[in-house]
Amino acid sequence: MEKRDFKSKTVLVVGGAGFVGSNLAHRLVVEQPSKLIIVDNLLSADICNVPTDPCVDFCFGSITSDQVLQKLPDTINFVFHLSTYHGNQSSMHDPLADHENNTFTTLKLLERLKDTKGIEAVVYSSAGCTVAQKTFDDAKPTTEDDPVSLYLDSPYQMSKIFGEFYGNYYWMRHGIPFIKARFQ
Repeated sequence: MEKRDFKSKTVLVVGGAGFVGSNLAHRLVVEQPSKLIIVDNLLSADICNVPTDPCVDFCFGSITSDQVLQKLPDTINFVFHLSTYHGNQSSMHDPLADHENNTFTTLKLLERLKDTKGIEAVVYSSAGCTVAQKTFDDAKPTTEDDPVSLYLDSPYQMSKIFGEFYGNYYWMRHGIPFIKARFQ
């Protein structure tokens, strides 16, 4: 993603009280957005991570909540979807919680955003483990068009690739500019 100008823009950070989200939020405050909306259910985060600044509007709750979604403004310029359930082990222990906190969050958010004006980019936190070849000795980077296995190791991997699929669909169907960030 090329350098963007966040000054006087409305920015939404879903999962903005977590490690990655809060660091991003603190960096965004410096860019002087007109409004920085942070949505977090604090499942794996802490309220003390949220920056205190007049532009910050913290909303406690899940992005799957209709009440939370209704509070979002009709115009949002940038969206960072960084919320996630705790990875592979937790997803194997509780696949339903993984679905609720990963796959469903992405679908509900994109469904709300399809009617939102002014979106310049939606950045989605995917996972490199979803597409990376399972190896320990000769790891190679993957490209955007590398094949994805239909036999993934965990519900977490599935939820992250489903999020990418939903992003592709909402880009093709509704023009939402969707950027996949495969963190590893």
